[in-house]
Order: sequence, then structure tokens, then C-alpha cells
Amino acid sequence: GTKIMDETVFTEDYVTNELGVSNRIKCKKLIMAAKRLGKVQEEFPSGMEFDSNKERGEPFKFVLGKGKAIKGMDLAVASMKVGETSKIICRTDYAYGSEGYRKSNGDVLVPPFATLCFEVTLL
Repeated sequence: GTKIMDETVFTEDYVTNELGVSNRIKCKKLIMAAKRLGKVQEEFPSGMEFDSNKERGEPFKFVLGKGKAIKGMDLAVASMKVGETSKIICRTDYAYGSEGYRKSNGDVLVPPFATLCFEVTLL
């Protein structure tokens, strides 16, 4: 995992010789994708908190199955009992997907393709 983030290692030579990608365009696309991934990891490090209703002092409320929460949260909360605390990990297709989530002013709050982790206590 760390090689892809290191621009001195993940070069055209590495992609061609070590990964066996002979098509030059595919090679360039892989290198560009690795650079984008590195930038996203810098801007949104793993474990970064983007929302906390504990800080706001009020619970997050939503009606199950109505699309008011991300799919992963809807499914997980439906299986919980009152008083139970769960760690919920939502892969991108159960979270915000390829669009990510932006504030109303356009600032990215959750980047595209993010895997999200929540600690939830059902009240």
C-alpha cells in the first residue's frame, strides 16, 4: 500500500516493469490515479471526523427506510436494539459513493469513494 503513495517508487518504470502494464496510456492513468489518491489521503486522513452529534449535544434522528440516512446506516440501525452501541463500517456503495458529500457552499466534507466508520448508540 505504501508504494503506490511514494512518487519516487510508483513511476512509469515501476508500473511497466513490476506491474506488467505495457500500454503507455494505461500506465500514465495509473500514475495519475495514484497521485490523486495521495492528495485525497493528505486532505482527508484516515480517522478524520467529519460529523459528531456528541459535539452538537443532540442525537441524529431519522426514519428508517425513507432514504434520510446513508444505506449502511439504515441497514445497521435496523438490526440494533435500544441501548446497543455498534461500530458501523460503510463501504462507499453503502455511504456517499462516487459523488462524496459536499456542504451547501461546495466544500467537500466526505470525498468520493470514501469508506466511513461510525460509532452508534441506539437511543
